[in-house]
Amino acid sequence: MSGVPQRLVLGPTLFLVYINDLGNGINSTVRLFVDDTILYRTIANPADTTILQADLDKLSAWEKKWQMGFNVDKCNSLTVTLRKKPLVHNYILNNHTLERVKSAKYLGITLSSNLNWGKHIKAIAAKANRTGAFVHRNVKRCPTKVHTDCYKTLVRPTLEYASSVWSPHQKEYKQELEMVQRRAARRICKDFSRDTSATALVEKLKLEELKQRRDTNRVTMMYKVMKDQVSVNPRPGTLTPSGRNTRTQHGLIVSYTRTNVRLYSFFPVAIRMWNSLPTTAATASSVDEFKTAVEEWRYD
Repeated sequence: MSGVPQRLVLGPTLFLVYINDLGNGINSTVRLFVDDTILYRTIANPADTTILQADLDKLSAWEKKWQMGFNVDKCNSLTVTLRKKPLVHNYILNNHTLERVKSAKYLGITLSSNLNWGKHIKAIAAKANRTGAFVHRNVKRCPTKVHTDCYKTLVRPTLEYASSVWSPHQKEYKQELEMVQRRAARRICKDFSRDTSATALVEKLKLEELKQRRDTNRVTMMYKVMKDQVSVNPRPGTLTPSGRNTRTQHGLIVSYTRTNVRLYSFFPVAIRMWNSLPTTAATASSVDEFKTAVEEWRYD
């Protein structure tokens, strides 16, 4: 209910100190990113819903103690499951029943209840197109290099943020993302003729295929996981060495899965890509060295 002057150098530090104990005594998992908080738990039986509700009550007690009010109108409940009849429970925060939604945006990523990334992909494609049009209006009289650099700096990152997680395997979503880059290539080259191939313009500008870039991002993330450079804790047995005499010494076992949701999720896809890498890449001593080895292998 009170604070410090804005733009104070110590402001962020004081804020973090203030909220750092929010997760104390919580049985479910709490993730904090500045003022965005997510609370989640695997719901296997009614007892789990009781525990989750108790954790919400603890958060209510915390905010009352420290006078840090939650905006309950912006809070909601998302059930992530593929079950036809999931265990449904209405959760309450500050005497307010949380709205149950089928998708929610968290840290720039749209999470869906069925683990489909279609809504997220459509959202970022639309945003990138709007940004691309804005860039074109403001730099269309600039040299091609300037326009290209603006695309790479302002538009393309929108299409690649956290792509190692949501990179699609469906053809329609891949094409939707590539269409953004093709449209940008026409704007950069100022060529909107139907007789001109947009793919040829992309090649002329030496822009990498977006899928290729997403694959590189995903396998690079896998490298960071293998080298403990990121705080990702795979489930036990996920990163099991193959133990067989294969052409590579760094091979991992690809776990069996019955659903496409799991088959095309991060680890199964990343492990298959990892197994196909040459030893020089898998044993690289740094991320930069790894990326260089991957590029040389890919274009060999």
